[in-house]
Order: sequence, then structure tokens, then C-alpha cells
Amino acid sequence: MPFYLIIDLCLVLVILISGILVFKRSLAVEASEDQEKNISYLKKEILDDKGLISMFIVSWVCIYVSQKAVFELDYIYHAILISAGVQSIFFLVNEKLLNSKLYVKLFCVIILSFLYGFII
Repeated sequence: MPFYLIIDLCLVLVILISGILVFKRSLAVEASEDQEKNISYLKKEILDDKGLISMFIVSWVCIYVSQKAVFELDYIYHAILISAGVQSIFFLVNEKLLNSKLYVKLFCVIILSFLYGFII
């Protein structure tokens, strides 16, 4: 089993776990008394990308450069997976880290993307 499939599986599991936690949190918000305030907070929390687009672009460029500028559509999938996985890891570790500095997240994305690009 190639090493990059193990990384893919780990990132998908982290994204799935954080998605389940967000879903549970949204169900809890619907049951609370002050629905309008909580729903607006939840929409802001879900729809705010918190640097997800910039992490995707950086990840795609790192994979593209490490593959000696050979373009494949598979790199876009891996860039999305890496950026969403890093965002999910920060979400699961601590909610305060979710609002952490973007350069910390970008550093993690760059390391994972170059590692991924050299492994493929």
C-alpha cells in the first residue's frame, strides 16, 4: 500500500470526524432557547473559510512545483484534501487554534504538500 494512500485515509478520517462534530453542534444549537443568535454564530463559523482558499492555492502550487511542473487534475484533489485536513486538525485540536494565525496553518500545508508531492 503506497504511503500517500495512508496519508489520504488519515486526512479523510479527520475531515469526517470534524464534520460529525459540526453536525452534532448544529443539532444542539437547534435545541437551545436562543436560536437566532446561535444559528447566526453557527453560520458564521461554518461559512467563514479562515484561510481555506489560500491554503488550497499554496498546497496546489507546492504539489505542482514538486512534481516538476507537470499538471494533472489529481493534484487539485490532493490540494483540497490537504487544506481541508489541516483545517480539520486545527478544529479538532482546540477551538482557539481555529482562529490561530494563518501562517501556522500555511506552514503545515506547505510541509504536507511538499511531502505529498515528492511521494507521488
